[in-house]
Amino acid sequence: MKPLQSLLFACAVLVSLHPAAFAAENFIYTSSGELEASKALLSRPEISGVQIVYNWKGLEPAKGQYDFWQIEKDLALTQSLNRKLFIQVQDRFFEPKARNIPEYMLNEPEYDGGLTAQFDNPGENKPVGSGWVAQQWNPAVRERYQALLKALAEKFDGKVYGVNLPETAIDLDPKHEPKGYSCDAYLEGEMANLAFCKEGLRQVDGGAIRQLLALRMGKRP
Repeated sequence: MKPLQSLLFACAVLVSLHPAAFAAENFIYTSSGELEASKALLSRPEISGVQIVYNWKGLEPAKGQYDFWQIEKDLALTQSLNRKLFIQVQDRFFEPKARNIPEYMLNEPEYDGGLTAQFDNPGENKPVGSGWVAQQWNPAVRERYQALLKALAEKFDGKVYGVNLPETAIDLDPKHEPKGYSCDAYLEGEMANLAFCKEGLRQVDGGAIRQLLALRMGKRP
């Protein structure tokens, strides 16, 4: 048996000191550029807000240059409906051609390609999928991801309901693990991102930062 090259890390930055913050709320989930099509659903009285996935490449088209126009557009729409917005900062992708991190990270040597191939077993009698995950165990990659989180905090702290990082379950080829990778290094990198997010977003929705964290470690035959 070998330690599973998999880690589930679901984190959300939640807000408000009021006890009602812990009551269940209904949020819809969609991708960047698709909110307008969900406007009718978002307007329903039982819906509190929306969680939108924005990929890293779309938010940082060039090194240190950020483009948040789509978030600003989505925020304006949610505010017009008196709804809440969660920003999901996506650093992993589930299609073979979806290499959606900034171009410079794919080419500059200190990032070691920036991405690592990952696989997905969707269930019995379904074909194995493949995609990519950012090398968060690489300090150079993680530094750039945290720079993006910092830029988002400077722009949207106190304006959005929260920021969440994506689930971090990954499945790598154990015979061809990337440079510098280990379960411990990956966990430490994701924990560092969570801590950075907590530190940077102090006034989301005018309340306190709270985190929900789930970890899962297993074994592979």
